[in-house]
Amino acid sequence: MLDMEAAIVDTGDRLTNERVQGAQNAMRNVPTAKEKLVGFLSKTEDFHRLMNFLEAVTKMTYSTKSVNDRGTMHYYRNLLNASNVKGKVKNAYRPYGILYYTVLEGLCLALFLRHFGIEDLDADIPLPDGFSDMSEEDKIGWLNEICSTILRKWFFDSTQDVFHYLREVITDKVHPENYWLLPKEQTERLVANRFINLQGGRNNNIAPDEFIDMLNRDSKIACSV
Repeated sequence: MLDMEAAIVDTGDRLTNERVQGAQNAMRNVPTAKEKLVGFLSKTEDFHRLMNFLEAVTKMTYSTKSVNDRGTMHYYRNLLNASNVKGKVKNAYRPYGILYYTVLEGLCLALFLRHFGIEDLDADIPLPDGFSDMSEEDKIGWLNEICSTILRKWFFDSTQDVFHYLREVITDKVHPENYWLLPKEQTERLVANRFINLQGGRNNNIAPDEFIDMLNRDSKIACSV
């Protein structure tokens, strides 16, 4: 049994994660906890996890054969002139990510307008009475309630969508993919060390493993010159 009080979180890319788990599986039948490598908790780092997720999403939703089909991702790719979205996701992670985020923002806006029955983009949103006199906290609370209603309706009420398994994971505190397994102090330390900011300012955080990948890339370029 894994001693979570003494757990050592080992993070890396998918290959590193598979090697650690493979080593643990290979040592399952040995007699001692030390030989079984008990206490090592292997996790895929954020950047690689997001890349794996984006690769899975593109396999399900992106096809160059759908260029003329309105509403498809490749149609939006051409409509937005996102010519840098090409090839494998691992070689164009940010362009693919920006494309999907842009389309997602458009869908969220469309669902928001549909919630109010608005078809004209220039139409006024029906705000509650006295909205201008409400506190900033109450305004945000009203907006959050609208967004929660939309999310529940379109993303959480169905058991046949791609989010079904994800919901099962995040709502299960003892699921092995959740960091709730760790002691509180270790959980806080793990969360606090998720990002690095090289430029300063807001919205410029990157995952540490993405920074390591950047260093690896620069090193390979320097060694090949």
